[in-house]
Amino acid sequence: MIFSHKKIARVLAGIAMLGIALAMPLTASNSESYPLLRVEKEAKEAGLSCFAYRQYTELEIDMMAQMVWGEARGTTRDEQKLVVWVVLQRVMSDCGRWPDYIAGVITQNMQFHGFRPSFPIEQDLRDVVVGVLEYWSEGGEPKILYPYAPSLPYFFFRGDGTNNWFREDWKMR
Repeated sequence: MIFSHKKIARVLAGIAMLGIALAMPLTASNSESYPLLRVEKEAKEAGLSCFAYRQYTELEIDMMAQMVWGEARGTTRDEQKLVVWVVLQRVMSDCGRWPDYIAGVITQNMQFHGFRPSFPIEQDLRDVVVGVLEYWSEGGEPKILYPYAPSLPYFFFRGDGTNNWFREDWKMR
């Protein structure tokens, strides 16, 4: 398979820009200026193997912890991990429905009603988020958890006050 120089250059530029963005100190003024660059698909097409796009910021860790607090506090740790995986599966999705970076998915209009920047960042929830993000950044994939998440992928969930139920499509069967 032959790849154009343009495509390879774009992949390499994306990887380089990601490195620059990650090396920048994260401050309130620039935290929104460096969206996560997703390059895995183009890297694979160019014959490169990398998980360079699977990076995240401290701000995104905190946002995820706040989102888990709003969407899944009181559920089991495994169910809280599934909520984190919903965000990450949307980031990795090729369907074009969601942004390709964590903060964009969490703040997308009409999606995670349980996220508020004013919500607390509890250490136990932050630890759940960090554990999933570290696994994901090393190439880890989402898990199935019966009966809550019976199949992959799961992009949506609804709660009943005790548990969350995860599905690929919006309509719950």
